[in-house]
Amino acid sequence: MIKYGVMQPEQPYVSPGPAQPPTPTSSPENPQPNYDFLYSQPKRSLKLPLVGNSLAGKILVGLVCLLLIVVLFIIIKGIVSPSSFNQSDYYVLVERQNEILHILTIDVTQQNVGLLSPADQNIAATSKLSIQTALTKTLIFLNDYGDKVNTSKLATVYSNSIDQTLTSSLSTNSFDSTFNSLMKSQLNYYEQDLKTAYATTTISSGKALLRAEYSEAKLLYSGLSSPSS
Repeated sequence: MIKYGVMQPEQPYVSPGPAQPPTPTSSPENPQPNYDFLYSQPKRSLKLPLVGNSLAGKILVGLVCLLLIVVLFIIIKGIVSPSSFNQSDYYVLVERQNEILHILTIDVTQQNVGLLSPADQNIAATSKLSIQTALTKTLIFLNDYGDKVNTSKLATVYSNSIDQTLTSSLSTNSFDSTFNSLMKSQLNYYEQDLKTAYATTTISSGKALLRAEYSEAKLLYSGLSSPSS
């Protein structure tokens, strides 16, 4: 007689998973390395020098603070305070002075100065000295306030038309009257330039300079003789 046993239910298959590497064992002969230093950072303490603890340190801190205050004051003053003068007005003034000097030194020469009347010869010599002094003082004023003018370029600042007019007058026997007329015109422009610069100047030294130059220009203008016919 055949005996049938009871069939056991089939168990689900369980994968054993990846093989685990053998756990290394530590021994006195083969110690296990420690890698904890890779994951931990040493704590660093920021220590500032206590410069204020000593007398010298306190003095240093005070000087630094004072310097910062002065620099800040200068910056704020430069932003808030208006300029002491208009730079462009003074450039126009310097160019006018140079134009007059060009007439008196290039157009009027030793060869043709005798064609001027005695009064105009005198005013030419006086004007040359006066305008040269005024130009020098104006340049010194600008330089004192950090505005240096390239004086080498001033020699190129003049009117070609004035040169041509005076040169042509030599051949028409009208050099004296032409010189007189042009000088009056230039001195009149010069006075206007001085007024314009004075109106935009707030510093006392600049105003004093311009007042003196204006008074001198008025005297030169009044000294010109009437053009001869």
